Amino acid sequence: MGMPFVFGKIAENQDFIGREKEVSTLSANFVYQKNTVVLSSRGWGKSTLLRKASSTARSRDYQLRICMISLDGVNTVEGFFAKYVEAIVKATSKTLEEAVSGVRKYLQGTSAMTGADAMSLDEFSLSFDSSALTSVMDNLIDLPELIAKDKNLKVVVCIDDFHYVSNLPNHAEFMSRLDLHWSNHKGASYCICYDTNELLDHEVKRMKTFSESGTMMYLDKIPSSAFVSYIRNSFADTGKYIDDEAANLLVSLVENHPHYVQQLAQLSWLRTSVVCPNETIREAHSAIADQMSLVFKTLTESLTWQQMCYLKAILNGETVISTSDVLHRYGISSATSASRSKAALIARNIIAVKEGKVVFLDPIYSYWLKTRYFK
Repeated sequence: MGMPFVFGKIAENQDFIGREKEVSTLSANFVYQKNTVVLSSRGWGKSTLLRKASSTARSRDYQLRICMISLDGVNTVEGFFAKYVEAIVKATSKTLEEAVSGVRKYLQGTSAMTGADAMSLDEFSLSFDSSALTSVMDNLIDLPELIAKDKNLKVVVCIDDFHYVSNLPNHAEFMSRLDLHWSNHKGASYCICYDTNELLDHEVKRMKTFSESGTMMYLDKIPSSAFVSYIRNSFADTGKYIDDEAANLLVSLVENHPHYVQQLAQLSWLRTSVVCPNETIREAHSAIADQMSLVFKTLTESLTWQQMCYLKAILNGETVISTSDVLHRYGISSATSASRSKAALIARNIIAVKEGKVVFLDPIYSYWLKTRYFK
C-alpha cells in the first residue's frame, strides 16, 4: 500500500471527505440545469467538488453532458474560447471524427483549427485567430445551446478558475456579453467556480444568469470531525495509530485547510513508526513552514512596507487598525494607508474578511510570518 494521504491533486474515492451535502446539491443543480456559482477561499476543494458532483450527476442522467473547463493561466479572449469550445465539442462527441465534423458544422466561417496531429478525442484541440474572433464570438458563446438542441442533450458548462476572466481586457464587458447569451439558454446551463474576490463577486452578482435563475454556493471549512475520522482510519489502514487528540491538533494547526491537512497528515505519517504523538505533528508542521520559506520570503519581499506593517498588526490580534494608538505602534502612516494596504492584500488573496474579521487565507504563511519573519 502506498502513502495514505493526497495533496496537490484532485482528491477522489476515499480521499474525498466532508462535502456530501454540497455534492448532493450541486449534482442536483446539474441534473435539473440550475445555474450555479461556487465560491470559497483558495485551496478549499472547489475543483474536487466540481468533479465529484459531475460524476454523481452523470450517473443519474444519461442525457447529461458536462463540459469541464479550467481557465488557469488564461489571459486572452482567444485562449478563453479555445478552452471553452474545445471542452464543449469533446464532451458532446463520442469519437474524434464526430468532434472534427462538429467543428466544421457548428463553426462555419471561423478560423478554428483542429489539432493536426490528433490521433484520438483526448488529443483534440483548437485555436482561434484574434483578428477573426470578434465577428463570430456570439456564435461561439451559443455553442452549448446549439449542440444541446441539435443532439437532444442537456449540456452543463463548468468553468473552474473563473477568476482568471478578470485578467482579460475589458473583462466586465466580456462578462456582460456572456451573460446576455447564457441567461437565455434553455438546453445548456452554467456553473462557474472561483476564489472569492470582492470585485469579481460584485460583477458576478450582476449577471442575470446567476442572479435570476441560479444559486450561489459558498463553501465553508470542512468540519474537524470529518477530518479526524479520515486521518484515524487512514493511519489504521496502514498499521499505524493516531488518537483523537493528536488528529484534532493536526487539523487545528492548519485551520482545517484541506490541502495542508493532507500534507501535514502525510508528513506526520512518514515520521511515525507505530504511534503518532503530538510532538511529531508539531515537528512536521514546522517542517512545512521551512519548506515554504523561499516562496513566502519572495512573496513578502514583494509587499510594500505599509502592507507588511498591516500584516504584523493583524498577526498580533489587532481588530481596529484605524486608531492612532495602533497606527503609531505598527508604523502605519495613516488610516487611509491601512485601508489601501488591506484592499491590496485582499486583491492578492493574502487576507480576506470573514464575518467582519480580517483573516489570513494561508495558515502556513501566517505561522511562518509569526515564527520566522517577524520574530
